[in-house]
Amino acid sequence: MYTTVYGNFDTPEGLAHGLDTLPVEERDRAVLMVSRRQAELLDGKLVEPAPVEVAEGEEAPAPAAPAPAYDDLNLKLWQRQRASLPTLAVGDLPPEEADLKDIANGFKTYLNNGKILLVLRDRDLLEKKGDQ
Repeated sequence: MYTTVYGNFDTPEGLAHGLDTLPVEERDRAVLMVSRRQAELLDGKLVEPAPVEVAEGEEAPAPAAPAPAYDDLNLKLWQRQRASLPTLAVGDLPPEEADLKDIANGFKTYLNNGKILLVLRDRDLLEKKGDQ
């Protein structure tokens, strides 16, 4: 058994559906992987609104306040998911995690676009770590 990506999801709500399809015997191998920016957004960091272009001679609207990237449901789901499964932000991968670094490099575009990866670790690697 090798380390592989089980699925990629746009939101914690989508991830919840993916976790529902994950066989129970595979759950101990599951790791969530996100970009560092996505981890901040999912942890509730506010997002600045996009700048508004104003035509010459027109008055600019009042600036909008920063808002959360996700609704309350998704933020609560993420807190539960993150508490129940190991979660790694790509920039925080330790050097000994070569299998996860390979996946992060291979799925860089997905991660940079805000996807949440559900990764299943190699069983042999997990057993070796448990023996140490």
